[in-house]
Amino acid sequence: MQQKKTSIINKFAKKFDDITIINETNNFAKEIASTKFGICAGGITTYEFATLHVPFAIVCQYKHQIFTAKEWHKRKIAKNLGFIQKEPKKIDIFLNHLMKNKIILNYSNLVDGLGSKRVAKEILRMIKN
Repeated sequence: MQQKKTSIINKFAKKFDDITIINETNNFAKEIASTKFGICAGGITTYEFATLHVPFAIVCQYKHQIFTAKEWHKRKIAKNLGFIQKEPKKIDIFLNHLMKNKIILNYSNLVDGLGSKRVAKEILRMIKN
């Protein structure tokens, strides 16, 4: 199954020469911050894009990512593409719209990057009580 995903992604990368695929990096924040738009799975990476105010689209890999993708989409911060394995043409249409500047998403201050500090404080508060 992994090879099929790779071939789908490689096909789009060849068709749209403005696309760069980053499989691995030592500085994730730098890679995201240096882009105009991103496409990611529906997990923690979505918060990275939102924190750095980079518009993004979500391709769900697992069922539990659908909830997150729908929430970002509802807030017009990201475009929810769902499971492209079931509808590969969906990403082709999306990329065409993106290249023609037909995709407009909000920049958000919804995520400030301090959530883990707030959670740690709350846990410490609960432990003390």
